[in-house]
Amino acid sequence: MNMREQVKRLWKLCFHDTDDFVDLYFRMRYTDEINSAVEVDGQVVSALQRIPYPMTFLGTTVPTAYVSGACTHPAYRGRGIMRRLLDEAHRKMFNQGVCFSTLIPAEESLIAYYARSGYTVCFRQQEKLLTVGELPVDNSNHILEIKKIDLFKSLPERIVSFACEQLSRQSCCILHTPADWQVIVADHRLDGGDLWVMEDSGRVRALVLCKFDEDRLTVKELLADTEEAACFLERSLLRQYGVSALIRVLPAGPDEGYALGMLRLIQVEEVLRLYAARYPELSWALEVTGDEAIPENNGCYLLEHGTCRKMQVEGRVYERCTLVVLAGRLLAGERPVMNLMLN
Repeated sequence: MNMREQVKRLWKLCFHDTDDFVDLYFRMRYTDEINSAVEVDGQVVSALQRIPYPMTFLGTTVPTAYVSGACTHPAYRGRGIMRRLLDEAHRKMFNQGVCFSTLIPAEESLIAYYARSGYTVCFRQQEKLLTVGELPVDNSNHILEIKKIDLFKSLPERIVSFACEQLSRQSCCILHTPADWQVIVADHRLDGGDLWVMEDSGRVRALVLCKFDEDRLTVKELLADTEEAACFLERSLLRQYGVSALIRVLPAGPDEGYALGMLRLIQVEEVLRLYAARYPELSWALEVTGDEAIPENNGCYLLEHGTCRKMQVEGRVYERCTLVVLAGRLLAGERPVMNLMLN
């Protein structure tokens, strides 16, 4: 049995996904190149995948890796295998120039577990109930066309381009490539969802991924070029499904909503270089400690005049930071966005 089939069998043992979803994941997302695994006597007993995603950060786009499918055979749990596998995965990410690792804990109890490997909650979401009375009326004269997209066909290029462009405009956001969008649509179809697009004279103005289930309309993602276009599409959805309210899944700030995703710094010096360039007025001396998997990250850094230097200046007081504390500081002014991750 090859590696793919062994990891797939382990996935089915550890998770409760449908066969259709597992087949989709291993057909469209899994590759041996992004897989990390531990074998005992020729049998895969623990595995995870490092899925590459670009991410907007401080006015640029950086490479990240999303840890997916992290699991260990029940008979081998409690031995520290996954912790070692994560360390190995982080080392591979570092060697590949990845700036951040991200993941979504399968359950809340795992937040503390991943924190021991340097992760901290940075991505939060909230659900907002919108009623028809709360949506402003659009009195414009645009010729707007709302249509449902056939999810059994490949997503048209113009729609993919619009979606990619809208996400890239957000300041701190996990991006989806054109290939990712085809996977997202396939997963959304399996989940029984719909995709609607709003066009103005043939130009895409907005799109929405939503699901209608037992009189509950949930909008999982809505991308629009203006707030007016978003409101028009929301009103149209209420009419299409014959409901008076919908639920929007939205990114949330630090004290809002619920925890969704976690982030770990992989390339500390590169991230601090970007941070120093973005805030040239900053003068900050810090000492990063506690990264056992990537000891190159540990050490003293001096951020001044828009540059970052890994150095220790005699007489200078350095603020001690763990990876968890540092990530929180670096993203404190952002509202990081993570959505549609097949979680």
